[in-house]
Amino acid sequence: MTDELNNLTEPEAVTANGGTSESGRLPFPVSPYVVDPAHCVCCGTCVALCPVKAIAMTELSAVIRGHCIECGTCESACPANAIHKNV
Repeated sequence: MTDELNNLTEPEAVTANGGTSESGRLPFPVSPYVVDPAHCVCCGTCVALCPVKAIAMTELSAVIRGHCIECGTCESACPANAIHKNV
């Protein structure tokens, strides 16, 4: 799986709709929450408050990883209102 992740292009690696790999399978678990990079101000509030450390910061925005427990702490704490339930 590491090789599959290393071969992804950046748009495939971080997409709001859970972009797929060439095989058509998701290269990572889909998170129940998504971060809108157009609104994320990279303040790190969500990273600091996540109880299971499921959020990482990139150069563009926060990214919620697959081991999110759906507590909603990040969504309610985000000062930019950039985190929403993935529907």
